[in-house]
Amino acid sequence: MGFTALSEALRREVSRRIESGELTGTELARRVGFTQAHISNFLNRKRGLKLSALDRALRALDLTIYDLLDPVEAARHAAVPESQPGDWVEIPLVGAEAAAASPAIVEGQARERVKYRRATLDRIQEDTSSARKAWTRFVVGKFICGSMRSSGR
Repeated sequence: MGFTALSEALRREVSRRIESGELTGTELARRVGFTQAHISNFLNRKRGLKLSALDRALRALDLTIYDLLDPVEAARHAAVPESQPGDWVEIPLVGAEAAAASPAIVEGQARERVKYRRATLDRIQEDTSSARKAWTRFVVGKFICGSMRSSGR
């Protein structure tokens, strides 16, 4: 993500807060130390912000640069801890919503960790089609079945 995309993400977040009534352009201008016209021009893409001004705006909004990043983009560049040596790998178990809809699985979504043999996961990756070779995650599903009783018929 470049500086222009980061500025756009800040514009979207500020606009969202203004539209929801959490903030006004005048209040943001006061917190950042700009005129209201400067904020208005930024929001209307007539003016950009210098990097130092972007930092001040982030502090004023209690945001970090990570809050503005696209989760998929961030996951692509995130530092992934090296796998621990050994025969086993721990895979996070997440709920159906996170597994199906989250572009990136984050630590808070893991309900537990399930151990798998490293060789099994390596074999699964080898067997996948070329379109999936770049995938970097496995999803673990846990199915709970109730007892099935015979009805006697």
